[in-house]
Amino acid sequence: MFHGRVPMFESAFSRLRPAQRGFTLVELLVTLSVLAILSALALPSMQNAMSNQRLVSGAYQLKNILDEARGEAARRRIPVQLWSAYPSTPDSPFNGRKNSTLVSPTADTVPTEISSQKPSWYLYAPDQTAATASKFPQYLSISDNVQITTSLTAAQGRAIRFVPYGPITQVDVSATSNGTPLPVVVFRVCDRKLSGEPGYTVVLNQNGIARVEKGPIAVPADTTSTGAQACA
Repeated sequence: MFHGRVPMFESAFSRLRPAQRGFTLVELLVTLSVLAILSALALPSMQNAMSNQRLVSGAYQLKNILDEARGEAARRRIPVQLWSAYPSTPDSPFNGRKNSTLVSPTADTVPTEISSQKPSWYLYAPDQTAATASKFPQYLSISDNVQITTSLTAAQGRAIRFVPYGPITQVDVSATSNGTPLPVVVFRVCDRKLSGEPGYTVVLNQNGIARVEKGPIAVPADTTSTGAQACA
């Protein structure tokens, strides 16, 4: 029996096998460089997309709670107030950062189960005679990256009063009586982290009906203040 090597056959089989080799260091560096360039080009688009999603969400969340306030007033047949939980100065965003003391109505204290959630806004039904919790039917919190400025002046306060089948009014913080009728209220929804984006606008008319528009709008003539139309 022959146990020796046959160089001729071994050489032939070696030529038939495909060459096996890995990436060189230069190839790896080139690949990583291309990936880095593509990531750098895509990053601004990703940031803009994420910002736009935050703004769309914030604008429609605000519209939804405005609609909820109007609906609660009609359903309960009593006035319902929308309060900004953390109003702030000097830039006066309607939703200030949630690192200060939550603002409560004069007559009641916001229940702990709501205040612990650090809401951006909450609804308050001061004329409700049932338990305290039922006076606060809804609350909502949005991202701190979204800033909402408003055409409401300091004198008009940071709360809006909805009545059943009537115009929106200013909240009289010293009592629960009817306040002064409010003009059209304009809310500008901007991103705190980005500048120059068009943002979104929520418009609340005098009958308490809200709508959302992209970018700044032509301020209605019956608005007492223009608010912050540009996103800084």
